[in-house]
Amino acid sequence: MTFDFFEKIVSPCINICEYDQSNSYCTGCFRTPNEIAKWFYMTPENRSKIIESIPSRKNILKKIN
Repeated sequence: MTFDFFEKIVSPCINICEYDQSNSYCTGCFRTPNEIAKWFYMTPENRSKIIESIPSRKNILKKIN
């Protein structure tokens, strides 16, 4: 069995899997636990929307911490 399908999906994961103080976002990729769990099942459009929101999520977390 080959997993080529999964290798072609772009992910913001940088292998730093820690959550912020509220457990709302991963401090490595800035996705929610739910987004991470469903990432490979999302449509490309939904993944793109999340990736586009990462810069604003980073800014929000910087202000909180």
